[in-house]
Order: sequence, then C-alpha cells, then structure tokens
Amino acid sequence: MQIYEGNPVRMEPYYVLVRLPGQQEAEFLLILLFTPANKDNAIAWMAARSNGKDYGKLLLYEFPKHKLVYGPRQIEARIDQEPQISQQFSLWNQAGSRVIPHKGRFFRFK
Repeated sequence: MQIYEGNPVRMEPYYVLVRLPGQQEAEFLLILLFTPANKDNAIAWMAARSNGKDYGKLLLYEFPKHKLVYGPRQIEARIDQEPQISQQFSLWNQAGSRVIPHKGRFFRFK
C-alpha cells in the first residue's frame, strides 16, 4: 500500500528500464514491489520481462531478511520530512495550486 491524495491505495505494477545483474544491457520490465500485510517495509519485487526470447518470463527478487528495505509509504514519509522538499511543496501549493504525488513516481499539478 501507498498513500495517494491522503488515502491508502494498492500499489500497481509499473514499467522500468533496468540492467539486471549478469546482463550486458538494460531491459524493459513490468515490476511490482511487495510489502508484508500490515507492515511498511519492502520484502521483494516481481518483474515480467518484455524483451526478445525472455518475453513473459517472471523474476522474483527477495530482499535479505536481515536488511531493512524501505517500502513506498516509508519513502513517502521520508520525502515529506525533508525540509527542502517540504518547503518547495509549500511554495507550489500556494495560490490555488496543489501538488499531488502520483502513485509514488512523479508529481501532478492541479
């Protein structure tokens, strides 16, 4: 889950261009991050490959259990607590404008 316009929403998969370990070139993946029920840390991600002979193959990467990997809600909280970012949001939110984090990936202005 992540926060969108002040409400928790289910995280949707999104596309990334990334070079996987052991690969020479970046490839196009549809990726989804997993967090445990009732917790905010990330535990794994799953990707569907979209290139050539590997098209449609699924990858699962589980984060080490002994390491804390921030999930979307934790990252959003850290962004909100950053003074420079918070100050910029306050500036942008003046005069009838509104900045909305769009599903954790970019910002939309209203």
